[in-house]
Amino acid sequence: NAVENTLYELEVGDRIELVLPRQIQIRAATDKIMSLNFLRFAPGVRVEIPLRFVDVRMNQTLKRGGYLHRIAHRLACVVDTDKIPPFLDVSCAGGGPGHVFRASDAHLPPGLRQAQVTHDTPLAVIKTK
Repeated sequence: NAVENTLYELEVGDRIELVLPRQIQIRAATDKIMSLNFLRFAPGVRVEIPLRFVDVRMNQTLKRGGYLHRIAHRLACVVDTDKIPPFLDVSCAGGGPGHVFRASDAHLPPGLRQAQVTHDTPLAVIKTK
């Protein structure tokens, strides 16, 4: 949810704090927010950013009836800037049957880095029928 990765200015007494929404409770019947907690933002905070798989139509296997099996929908990142993207792009232009797209394939803008640098997390696999 892009709301969870959006920085807000919250007035606390006589100062303004940058905060990230956390623990959002939504009423199921109306989708209205019932409760919302905030986390004070500081460089180095960990966020989970939604993934967006792009360039699917450029992949020959996917054009010929293959499909993309998503393993992950978000990628854990550490933010060192006050600009948090609403999503991270993963290009699916290359790769054939069985190709695994990994966290290292995600485009990370400056000021953003993977939270787990020792493990190249699988994000999606190209499957065929």
